[in-house]
Amino acid sequence: MSLSEPRDPYSEVVDERRRWRPDWYQWLKEIVAAGAIGTVNLADSSITTAKLADGSVTTVKIADANITTVKILDANVTNAKIADNAVDNRCMADNSVGTNELVNASVTEAKLASDAGNWNKIGTWTPEITFATPGDQNLVYTVQSGKYWRLGNAVLVLFHVEAAITFTTATGLLEILNLPYSANEQYTGSVSWANLATSYTQINPSTVLNETLLILLKSGHNDASAVDLDTINQGNVDGTGTNLAFIGSIWYQTSDPI
Repeated sequence: MSLSEPRDPYSEVVDERRRWRPDWYQWLKEIVAAGAIGTVNLADSSITTAKLADGSVTTVKIADANITTVKILDANVTNAKIADNAVDNRCMADNSVGTNELVNASVTEAKLASDAGNWNKIGTWTPEITFATPGDQNLVYTVQSGKYWRLGNAVLVLFHVEAAITFTTATGLLEILNLPYSANEQYTGSVSWANLATSYTQINPSTVLNETLLILLKSGHNDASAVDLDTINQGNVDGTGTNLAFIGSIWYQTSDPI
């Protein structure tokens, strides 16, 4: 501007604003990238489905345990909003997602990491009696029921099984099949039983490493020459139609996925 030209106050003000105005967009990006927006910066229910592009929220965008029920509108989490395998235990606060936070059937196995839901599962199973080598065994069941609870890697099973058994060629250990999960070690439980031919006073069900079955251990013998701990086998069962009965429970651990 020459000395002879008139001053333009408006242009000077605009130039000054341009000179000192911060780059708000870049500043906001830096704040978000630094992880500065946490639960305390969001009003409850302020983020809705309309504010999120499909698949835009993944595990790397969420600090561990930062999403709780008060941050989610009822029914606002659907399949389209969750990347496959994006939800695992690390990213969920304890008890943070209740049934009223989920659209019916909106979370499928594809949306959960393999270890995301292994804290609690309840189901039933069907116990089945057999010998290790069944041969010509035949069983007629009158009771055959079981329940289980899985808490993380721990499993509690209950069982009640009764059956009339006949055989002439069956041999080996007496087993109870069809546990809901395999065992990662040998664990023992408790059982009430009837009609085993044994002088041992104590019978306990036991898991077998990497198997989904129980064997029966016997102990408590008054004969000093007897084995202190042994297994129930075909020699302890009358194969002419004896009605075997077992009611028991056992806690064990598993390495199987949920």
